[in-house]
Amino acid sequence: KQFLDVMPVDADVAFIYVQHIGEGHSHVLSASIARNNQFECSVAAHGDVVSRGRVIIVPPEHQITIQANGSVIAYPQKSWRGAYKPSIDQVVANIASSYGEFSGVIFFTGMGDDGAKGMLEMHEAGAKTIAQDEESCVVFGMPKEAIKLNAADKILPLDRIASYMLSVAH
Repeated sequence: KQFLDVMPVDADVAFIYVQHIGEGHSHVLSASIARNNQFECSVAAHGDVVSRGRVIIVPPEHQITIQANGSVIAYPQKSWRGAYKPSIDQVVANIASSYGEFSGVIFFTGMGDDGAKGMLEMHEAGAKTIAQDEESCVVFGMPKEAIKLNAADKILPLDRIASYMLSVAH
């Protein structure tokens, strides 16, 4: 939220927001994220398009994929693989395969290791990979796991991530 509040809405980037969250809470998360910034924020639905100025929340209820043209495909009958919902590894790996070097991932404060392998795939695809540093994290678990895999190109404090991302955006 702090990151999005300082990002300019007209930057040449779009966001796919993945957070472990209980089913039925995605709309509350979306409303919270959209408060005090100008991004259009919504829960991913079949047919949505990833585009500049948007934040798409990945729902825990069912799988989605993002196609190379930016369209969201929802699979209402498919649960996420693994223990976490949504699966950050699955989403990040999908983005890496669809966008490769023209994508990026940021790991902010959080628990567990879900996403670290996906970040490594993204790093190997030539994408920008950023992890929040330990000093500015509330919980260093997720960034730490990605760093241990050498998946993060940059390790930065929260207040420097937006400016760095703007400097490397395509």
